[in-house]
Amino acid sequence: MAPDLGNIDVTLLDTLAKLEADQRAVRALSEKAAWHRDKVFEVYSRIARDYAARVNALEEQANAVRLRVREDLRALDATYERCREGVDQARVELQESEFRREIGEFTREEFLKRQEAAERAIAEREQEFDRVRALRLRYLELLPGEPAEPPAAVAPPAPAWPAPPSAPSVTETEAAPVIRQGPVMPATEAVTGVFPPAGPAAQPEVPPTPRVEAAEPSATVAIASALLIEDRSGQPGAHHRLGVLTTIGRTPDNQIVVPVREVSRRHAEIVLTDTGYVVKDLGSPNGTFVNGERITEHRLQDEDRIAMGGQVFVFKVR
Repeated sequence: MAPDLGNIDVTLLDTLAKLEADQRAVRALSEKAAWHRDKVFEVYSRIARDYAARVNALEEQANAVRLRVREDLRALDATYERCREGVDQARVELQESEFRREIGEFTREEFLKRQEAAERAIAEREQEFDRVRALRLRYLELLPGEPAEPPAAVAPPAPAWPAPPSAPSVTETEAAPVIRQGPVMPATEAVTGVFPPAGPAAQPEVPPTPRVEAAEPSATVAIASALLIEDRSGQPGAHHRLGVLTTIGRTPDNQIVVPVREVSRRHAEIVLTDTGYVVKDLGSPNGTFVNGERITEHRLQDEDRIAMGGQVFVFKVR
């Protein structure tokens, strides 16, 4: 579904650009006049006052337009966030199909159909997201001080991986001794859905649960809770939510854009693996640094500091 941009008046961008161009032209005339002020000081003073008044008038008009443009940017930010979430969701749906195929729920033919549909959805949503991101970059050119990306919305907590069902005929009182006989379940296993085998007395009560790799179910939780937070002179800046694959670079085709010359077009990427998030440098000339050390690949821990081209990000798991 194409993003809804009908409520955003992009003609205001052209109006603001024209006002700023007019200001630059008047300032240029004022600077030229300054070179001749010693020759005819009285005339120069009069012209300088005229140019200053014209610049101020243009600035007042530009400020009024900027207010409306910022309102449109806030509406665009909401569309931007919806598109970004759509891309992440499409990737998760593909990952879910792969997981269900691995545990035997889908046949190969069923999986291939779902895989084709999921990859098509990813491509369509990425195209929509690129359109919105390109439009947002136009706004940023005329509104200095705005964050490179809108702050990520706080995601609702992901549902816990379902526990295996209990037999209907067993009450809580009857089931309690069975739970005590089995080994204590680690907290990490409670999240991923991998349960230790019960003792002989427990087998009639709890149906066996197939053992699966922990990365797949926990990946959905990680997508919603892992962030890169921009560090702006010790103060937190824009928040970037991490998906299964997050690219960082100078050009708009990256999930996180760092528009400075020292950052490569495709500088680095952060990938969700079965052991957590890993940051990889993509052969950039100026390098990627984690906690002050240059890396090619590094498994991220909470509060790790990632730096590239003067921009610092803090990796945060919530």
